[in-house]
Amino acid sequence: MPGECRSVQLQAVLFDLDGLLVDSEPEWFEVEAEMFERLGATRAWTHADAHALVGKALVVSAAHIVSEAGSSVPATVVADRLVTAMPQRFARGVPWKPGALELLAELESRGIGVAVVSSSYRRLVDAVLAHLPAGIVGTSVAGDEVARGKPDPDPYLRALTSLGVVAERTVVLEDSPTGATAGAAAGCTVVLVPDLAPLPNTHTWHVVPSLATLSVDGMASLLGGDRA
Repeated sequence: MPGECRSVQLQAVLFDLDGLLVDSEPEWFEVEAEMFERLGATRAWTHADAHALVGKALVVSAAHIVSEAGSSVPATVVADRLVTAMPQRFARGVPWKPGALELLAELESRGIGVAVVSSSYRRLVDAVLAHLPAGIVGTSVAGDEVARGKPDPDPYLRALTSLGVVAERTVVLEDSPTGATAGAAAGCTVVLVPDLAPLPNTHTWHVVPSLATLSVDGMASLLGGDRA
């Protein structure tokens, strides 16, 4: 009908992992602090140090830790040590963020595609996904599988291709400005659920306090719209 307003169909939701689906940042802080000390640092690892790494590619974070510690250990070696330590912690259980499992279940029941797009390496991504029902996540992209990590759009573009969906009908859920920048650059509608990283003074993302506040219909209503 002329003048009728129709909502755009939601095809997929792409989730970040650390700090968004999983409350893993406290675990990362402990692992980073232990590594910092092992590298011979003369000061303690701080929350400010940890916050500066939120959303960054793992090898970039490792290089920062090495530099701040004044160590000569290759960043790739440190990254491997970090990604080995984290799955061992998740073997005891995954600290899901509030609303994460409920939102995933709703998406599955509605036939909406789901991907996990993480800066963490494949070993860590798989360690978390192993705690979810088979098939609930259609595809996943890990940080060691792309040439350019977040804030570059490559990880999200790969997920879109793998799911066979278009950016205009896809929502990206992120907890950090780094990841949100990547999702927006891929052409997706971005919803930010802030965790540790501070918001910039200006941005064009929708912001909500928790995954528990989101629904399929609510996310569909954001497609093609202006920031709330």
